[in-house]
Amino acid sequence: MIKNYLNTNNILIGVDIKNKNDAFNKVFECLKKQNAIEDKYLNSMIERDKNSSVAIGNFIAIAHGTVETKDLIKKDAMCILVLKNPIDWDGNEVKVVLGLALSGDKTMDVIGNIGVAFSDEEEVKNFYYKNDLTSNEVLKWLVAHDE
Repeated sequence: MIKNYLNTNNILIGVDIKNKNDAFNKVFECLKKQNAIEDKYLNSMIERDKNSSVAIGNFIAIAHGTVETKDLIKKDAMCILVLKNPIDWDGNEVKVVLGLALSGDKTMDVIGNIGVAFSDEEEVKNFYYKNDLTSNEVLKWLVAHDE
């Protein structure tokens, strides 16, 4: 399922941000560049995180909007930020930020698949903390864990 929405062009490696607000802005830019969302989607992602943190542990945060703002999604899209340095996100160390703009029930399906992919903390740390990680490697890793 992930390979339907993700390609190497929307996997950004070595993103230099300082906090989760920077992360939301960068995810917004990435999804906007894909012409996937309306401008108000940024506020929806921030609101969703205020209601319940989107940092789910094992170095990942999954930025997505609220159910009530699905109409702000023009087309299904994803993006991934692999951060240069981890940030603190509500007490969680985050190295990878996944941005979702998915219609219908697809968001929960992808979150479930991502949860499985990121379930082995040691594997995640060994993979995403490599110095020479490429967007192609990230795509292959996620697709392999999505099947």
